[in-house]
Amino acid sequence: MSFVTTPSEQSPLLSTQVAVLTVSVLERLGGSKSDLFSALPFDEDKLLQEDGHISYAQMYELIRTAISISDTPWLGLEVGRSETVSTWGVLGYAIMSCANELAAAAVGAQYYQAAPSLMRFTSGIEGDRMYISMRQIHSNPEILPFCVEENVCGICAVASGYMSEPMKPLEVWLTYPEPEYAHKYAEYFDCKVLYDQPENVLWTRAPTNAPLSTSDPVSAQLWLKLVEQVIERH
Repeated sequence: MSFVTTPSEQSPLLSTQVAVLTVSVLERLGGSKSDLFSALPFDEDKLLQEDGHISYAQMYELIRTAISISDTPWLGLEVGRSETVSTWGVLGYAIMSCANELAAAAVGAQYYQAAPSLMRFTSGIEGDRMYISMRQIHSNPEILPFCVEENVCGICAVASGYMSEPMKPLEVWLTYPEPEYAHKYAEYFDCKVLYDQPENVLWTRAPTNAPLSTSDPVSAQLWLKLVEQVIERH
């Protein structure tokens, strides 16, 4: 019998790249950074420390406050589409150094915990489509839409930077009801969206043997070692 360990919501296990990006997007949307941190139990310096980490509880509070201040309930969409390889830290560089799309997908699936992820992932290939199933690490219905939106848009934005052709959603399943801003999903996802589903799933085209333009075998080995060290530490 095997067990999946859920990290403590209070433990500082989450690297701060997505938190920093969320603050940046908030400011771009006209929100006040000073208002944000005056409402939080920590300051910006905590996010900018070298090898800094925050707890899931702190990240969740940042998300809730940022959504409120920005008056943008679809903030997760904006954060996700603003992500780059560097947002994923060492995992991003390990993935982009892989030889081809299949290898990149395998590394992402195996080592996703090395990135500042708000979700757990399982993935697989069915015919010419790949599914990426997303499950919250800590059950928190209030910020579930942000977590899913950030991941769907983030995965597509980052993967499009190294794949042979842009990665686009083919279909998205959501466990929650249709939100008031569902028209934004049509704009950002540009695909069929199903609500009240048993799981949150991003469907995309299946990866192929197409080489990555950013492939670097030597760097790939070095980045993978760093990825394994990150997972071992946290």
